[in-house]
Amino acid sequence: MFFRATACEIARGFDVTGYVRNLPDGRVELVAEGTPDTLDAFITAVTAAKRDNIDNQTAQDAPATGEFRDFDTAR
Repeated sequence: MFFRATACEIARGFDVTGYVRNLPDGRVELVAEGTPDTLDAFITAVTAAKRDNIDNQTAQDAPATGEFRDFDTAR
């Protein structure tokens, strides 16, 4: 399963909102909102599932915007 589809499938098991999308340079951006513990568990699950496809991973903390209703691929 591809990274975006896997991230969306995993997100169904967590109380997170946001999106995942491919960037023009080949990287993937995942934006998620939720409680700190839930976000940590979600990112850990995605990382474990797609470990062989991740070359580099960075994280940035920012205030939640509340703009997302669910978790899906960006359009």
